Amino acid sequence: MNPHLPSSLRRLFAVLSLLLCLTWANAQNISIKSFKLLPTDLTANLEGTKEIDQNGETAALIKVITTETGFVFDVGMLGIVRQIQQVGEIWVYVPHGVQRISINHQKLGRLAEPYYFDIPIEAARTYELELTTNRVKTIIEEDAGGGYVALKVTPPTAMVFVDDQARALGPDGTLSLFLLYGTHTYRVEAPGYKPESGTLNITSDETQTLSINLQSTASSLTLTTPMADAEIWVNNERKSVGSWTGALPAGSYVIETRKAGCRTQRTTVTLAENEERTLTLQAPEPIFGRLRAESSPVEVEVWLGNTKLGTSPGVINNVPVGTHSLRFVKEGYESQTVEVTIEEGKIATASATLKASSQPSPEGKGARQEKQKDKSPLQAGKASNARLFSPLSLYAGADLQIGAPLAAGASLGGYLSGFNIEASFGIPFGGTNSPVPVEWTILDNEGFAESTFTQSYSSSFITSGHIGYGIPVARFLRLTPRVGVSAYTIKSSSGSPYTQTTYVLSGVAALRTEVAFNQRLGIHITPQYNLPLSRGKISQDIGRASSDINRWNNGFYLSVGLWINLFSAK
Repeated sequence: MNPHLPSSLRRLFAVLSLLLCLTWANAQNISIKSFKLLPTDLTANLEGTKEIDQNGETAALIKVITTETGFVFDVGMLGIVRQIQQVGEIWVYVPHGVQRISINHQKLGRLAEPYYFDIPIEAARTYELELTTNRVKTIIEEDAGGGYVALKVTPPTAMVFVDDQARALGPDGTLSLFLLYGTHTYRVEAPGYKPESGTLNITSDETQTLSINLQSTASSLTLTTPMADAEIWVNNERKSVGSWTGALPAGSYVIETRKAGCRTQRTTVTLAENEERTLTLQAPEPIFGRLRAESSPVEVEVWLGNTKLGTSPGVINNVPVGTHSLRFVKEGYESQTVEVTIEEGKIATASATLKASSQPSPEGKGARQEKQKDKSPLQAGKASNARLFSPLSLYAGADLQIGAPLAAGASLGGYLSGFNIEASFGIPFGGTNSPVPVEWTILDNEGFAESTFTQSYSSSFITSGHIGYGIPVARFLRLTPRVGVSAYTIKSSSGSPYTQTTYVLSGVAALRTEVAFNQRLGIHITPQYNLPLSRGKISQDIGRASSDINRWNNGFYLSVGLWINLFSAK
C-alpha cells in the first residue's frame, strides 16, 4: 500500500481488499468432486420414491451427499421437480434432458460457474453428485414450489376440472397432479351423477390423497307391452322385445313400441332423480289392407300362414299390410303359393290357377273340409309316411367284420335326435396268426447275446368306439356317416416263457347303412377304413419281420350284422 495515501483512503482500501478476499474464499468453499450414474440404484423408478415431472414423465434423481442444509439449486428453464432433505444427503429430482446445475449457499457462497454434466440425464435414472467444501461434502436440491395431489374418482368415466382446466382420468379412475403452493379449485362431473366441487390447499410438498365418489342420479324404468313380439325403443334406440328394465339418467324420453305391419305407438316420459317407474305401453296398432283374390277353379281357400283369410274369388278385408306368401288350397288340386304386397288403404290382387292333383284324396270333400278346420294347409297336405326309425332308440347288434383278419363281435349303441354313439368289441378268427415266427435275442448287461427264443403272434381282441349322425333317406333306410377309434390287441402265441402283448391303435371312418324290417329289427352293412395312429414298440418290431401283421387293423373293412331295438320312443 502506498504510504503517501491519506489514512482514510488506506482504511477504505483495506476494507475492500478484505471483502474481496472473503468473497473469493466463499466462492472456493463449494466445488464438485465427482458426478456419476448409479446404474443399480432404482430409487428414481420405485413406487414411493419416484416423482413425476410437469410433463407427466418420471423425473431423474440426483443424490447429493452432505451434512449441510440450505443449498439452492438451479437447472435452467426446465426447473427443479422436487428436493428432499435426507440424512447425510439431499435428493434433487429434475426433468430428463437438463444439461447443467448451479449451486448456491447462504454461508458457503456459490459454485464458481455452472457445472455441465458430462453424461446425459435420462428419465427414471439415479445419479450421484459429490461436492467438496472446506467443511462438508454435499448434494444440492431446490424446493419444488408445490406438491402433488392424487385423485381417485368413481365412476372412472367422469371428467375432472382443476382451476377450470380439464384433466383426463386413467382407466382406473386415478389422476396425479402437481400444483403450486396456494388454493386451487376442482370440479368433477359425469352424466347421470351429481357433480362435486371443492378447493385444494397446497402448503407443502407432501402428497395429498383425495377420493371422490359421485352420487348416482339415475332412475329405474320398467317397460312392458301387451304385444309380446313388439319392439321397445327409447330415444330412437332399440332396447328389447316385449319388456325391458334399465337405468336412465333423470330427464325426458320418447318411448315407442314398433312392429312391422303395425302403426308405431309413442309416448313421452319424464324421470326425476333416483325415481323408479313401471309403465305398460300401448301395443302397436295393426294396419290392414284389402285383397282381391281370383282363382281357377272357384271356391279355393286362401291361407296366410296358419290363418285362413277367406275364399276365392272374392274381396278379403283386414289383411295385414306387408309382403306375404299366400297359399291357395282346394281339395283335388295341387296347392299354389302367390306372393302379394298389401298396402294400407289400397286393394291388392292375387290370382292363382290350380292344377288337378294326380292323386286325389280318397276322402270326400265334406270330410276334407271338416279336418281343415283344425289344420293348416301344410299339415293337411302331409302324407302318412311314418318312418321305421325312432328319434330316440337303444339298440344291440351281432356283427361280422370282414378284413385282415376276420372277426366276430357285438355292439351296443343308440340314437338321440339323429346323433349316434356306439361301442363294440370283436374276437378275431381265421388268419389270426403271424405266418413268420419272430426270433428274439436276449442281451446281457454288457450287450452280448445271452440266449435266443422264437415267438409267434396272433390277434387277440378288438374294441371300437364310434360317433356319427343318422340321416333317414327312406322309410326303411338310414345312412350314418361316423368316425371313431379301434384298438387291436396282439399277443404272443408260442410256448416261450416270455409272454408279450402289444397293440395297434387306428382311426376309423365309416358309413353305417341300415335297412329296417320293422321298428324293432334290421340289418346293417358298414364299409369302413382303418388308419393306424399308434403302434406298440413290439408291434413295430414284429411288423418288420412279418409284413402280414402290418395289415391288421389297417385298410378297408366291411362290417355286416343284425341289430335289434332294445328301447325306442317317438
